[in-house]
Amino acid sequence: MEQSVKGKKRLKIGVNWLICSTILTVAGVGGWLFFVRSRNQSSKAVALPVVVVNQGDVEITVSEGGKLELGGQQEIKSPTNVIVERVLVKIGDRVEKGDKLVILRNKEGQRNLADQDLQIKSKELALARSQEKVLEAQEKLATAQRELRQPIKKYDIENQQLKIVRAREKVKEIQQKILTLKQQLERERKKQQIDNEKQQLALTRTQEKVAEAKYRLRAERNKLKNQQLLASKGFIAGDELQAQQEQLRGAESNLKDTELEVKNQKLETRIKQMEQERQREEQRQNLLAIQSELREAILTIKTETGALKRMQLEQKRATPEQEKLLSARSELREAISTVKNETTELQRSKVERNAIIAKLQNNIVTAPISGKILDVKVKNGEGMETGKVLLVLGNPRKEIVKLQLATLEAGKVKVNQLARIKTIGPSAKQFTGRVKSIHPIAVSDDGSGGGFGGASGQAKVPATIELDKPSSLIPGSQVSVEIVVQQRKQVVTVNFEAIQRSKGKPFVWIKNAENKAEKRKITLGLEGATKVEVKSGLKPGEKMILPLPDVTIKPGKLITSD
Repeated sequence: MEQSVKGKKRLKIGVNWLICSTILTVAGVGGWLFFVRSRNQSSKAVALPVVVVNQGDVEITVSEGGKLELGGQQEIKSPTNVIVERVLVKIGDRVEKGDKLVILRNKEGQRNLADQDLQIKSKELALARSQEKVLEAQEKLATAQRELRQPIKKYDIENQQLKIVRAREKVKEIQQKILTLKQQLERERKKQQIDNEKQQLALTRTQEKVAEAKYRLRAERNKLKNQQLLASKGFIAGDELQAQQEQLRGAESNLKDTELEVKNQKLETRIKQMEQERQREEQRQNLLAIQSELREAILTIKTETGALKRMQLEQKRATPEQEKLLSARSELREAISTVKNETTELQRSKVERNAIIAKLQNNIVTAPISGKILDVKVKNGEGMETGKVLLVLGNPRKEIVKLQLATLEAGKVKVNQLARIKTIGPSAKQFTGRVKSIHPIAVSDDGSGGGFGGASGQAKVPATIELDKPSSLIPGSQVSVEIVVQQRKQVVTVNFEAIQRSKGKPFVWIKNAENKAEKRKITLGLEGATKVEVKSGLKPGEKMILPLPDVTIKPGKLITSD
């Protein structure tokens, strides 16, 4: 019985050992299988894109659209109300600084110059007479000084009487001169009246010729229509039709010539009338000058007569000689003062004349710069008001682009920064330039700027780009401009898609010499539009893995190039 119980206990212990051995065996086999499986997974290669790390440029740019213009492009405007006499240039002409562009005609200025010349002549005559009065006053003063020591003699009275006689003779001469001048003026007036009537008759006859030419032209046109109808039916030869066409062209040319002759005669009539008016005014001023001389001569007679009476009275009674001396000194001072005033007035008139001449010289419009004629807005014979644009001029050796920058972008832009200018459209060309200027304040965008888009009324900052070399583009062309505000040259660069982040810190995957993935921390620098500068962590020539969204990379992973 006891042996049976012991045998059962030994059997139970053996079963337990068998179960434990089985469990250990299964666990060992499972661990071995897990190890083999893990080893196979780590040794399996993954195909991913691999790029070689290179050096390159990283840039931050500001882009905007603008309009190309020539350097120094400007509008040349009319200085005053004028008539365009002749336009000397046409669109596309090259001109040098100082070249004549347009000849203007200013009738009012020419009339003012003639009036000013007459005024100057009149003032010169008055000044000459005042200077003579100074000499006379000096003589009177010297006489008064002598009379303080010497009494008046009979000889002095006779001499004074002789002066009065000479003065009266001078009055007669001047009166005769005035009479002759008036007769001459009357003859000139009649002659001018006859000339005007002749010119008017000639103009009337020319106008009749215009009417005759128009009548002939209508007749030739009707005749041509009839012959064209007959020619279409074959009744007349083509030579007759061609001859009639030549006659029609001759009639048209004759009409144009006749109309031009009418215009020329009208212009000549106006010019002649202006010249006659100028001559009449000049003769009138001469007459006024002679009449003034006559008044002075009469005044001289009165003065000399008064002096004679004083001398005669001096013989009869004792006149205070000191009073006479004081009077002579007073007259001399007044005469000198008059000369100074008239000299000042004459100088002022000459200054005004120079101003009129300078204004008339503006009638010839010259080129302020060397350049190219971009537009001509006037034609011969056209009247222009003050400030109206005559033509547009620019310097083709310099080209600029005007921009309207957004305020946030404008803060990054500095003078002399590199700019790339590109044409818009297929086969776009690129040119380089520099930022020449940038406006210190933002201005309201009224739609006149060169930029594309932007909300209406949005504040913009005007800027100007100057091209390094002329582009030969048409002025006014729209272009796109890229301004380089920051730049790093020949630095290690990577594309943004290669950069990974772990807890906010950037890193990249490197394919090492064993073709396995290696995690590499990097320090970033300047970030451009598509790539970024790597300051540390990478070297040129290393192979960098470009991760894919559906592939997980772990350190030590075998990598093959995709």
